[in-house]
Amino acid sequence: MPNMKYDAYRVYTNLPACGAQRGHGGVIARACWEQQLDMIAEELAMDPIELRLKNMMVTGDVTCNDLNMSSLGMRECIEAVRDRSEWKHKKGKLPKGRGIGMACGFFVSGAGFPIYRSDTYHGTVIVKLTEDGGTALVYTASAEIGQGSDTAFAMIAAEALGIPLEWVRLESGDTDFGVDLGAYSSRQTLMTGQATKEAAEDAKRQVLEVLSEVLDVPVADMDVKRGLIINRVSVEAQMQGAIYMGLGEALYEEVKFDDEGRVRNADLAEYKMPTARDMPPIDAVIVESNEPNGPFGAKEVGEGAIMPTIPAVLNALSDAVGVRLNELPLTPERVYLAIKEYKNKSELLR
Repeated sequence: MPNMKYDAYRVYTNLPACGAQRGHGGVIARACWEQQLDMIAEELAMDPIELRLKNMMVTGDVTCNDLNMSSLGMRECIEAVRDRSEWKHKKGKLPKGRGIGMACGFFVSGAGFPIYRSDTYHGTVIVKLTEDGGTALVYTASAEIGQGSDTAFAMIAAEALGIPLEWVRLESGDTDFGVDLGAYSSRQTLMTGQATKEAAEDAKRQVLEVLSEVLDVPVADMDVKRGLIINRVSVEAQMQGAIYMGLGEALYEEVKFDDEGRVRNADLAEYKMPTARDMPPIDAVIVESNEPNGPFGAKEVGEGAIMPTIPAVLNALSDAVGVRLNELPLTPERVYLAIKEYKNKSELLR
């Protein structure tokens, strides 16, 4: 869509204030949008996947809100899902009460716009080599909040320096180590990771320049090669975690309020979350599209993967029983009442 117009309203309520969560600002909109695409496809008698393949963005496109698609593997992702799920053999062909659904989603890598508009670096990293040559010290003020950024930075430094990962020691989360704006908008690996790569490459350059003088060998003829690429296991875990959280929002989780705006289920006994026993098998298919602004082509995966989860479930529900719900979670009661209402309307139209 090259153009967009919308009306926005800010509403004051007596409910608790909201905050950022995985995919913030996009999850609910995506749930509505992806259902609408399926509804359009149904009206056009077109396969929902084909509709998306005909209308998706490509690398180099710029969105109406000025996000640059510097890399985009959407087509490859959709085709991988289509083939791995046996979509063509299942869509509209499963037994009554069973369905298959798909949806798309992506998220900005490295924040769409800076929170602080200034010429100051938004992430700095120091790489220091110990005098005995046995350890590389990496210092960053970035926040490790469980997303695995410390591991990613250590691996990036090892790859850029050309040394084994076990030779890298990393310290993070201290503002004495430099500048970092924080863990938000999937910016750590792309931005701080790139700073880590540049710092490590500069450290290696300095070492090679000294060796060049001592050995009388041109720098261009020397290199250090014993590194390794960024963590594949972490990427798969991020994809699985996003699906876990998306399924929780779609099927289980709901904050309930009383008439005074107080939370009625503020404990884990009443606020239902999926457990490991509730998770289905997940086939995490990694499609690499080489982000030019990220370290070694890396970009975000944790937030984009939650975007399609909810609408995929909702589209699968429609495929299975022919109803669409506009309220989450999909409790058995809500689904049953929706099916009952659908049947009653169908009988009235006969």
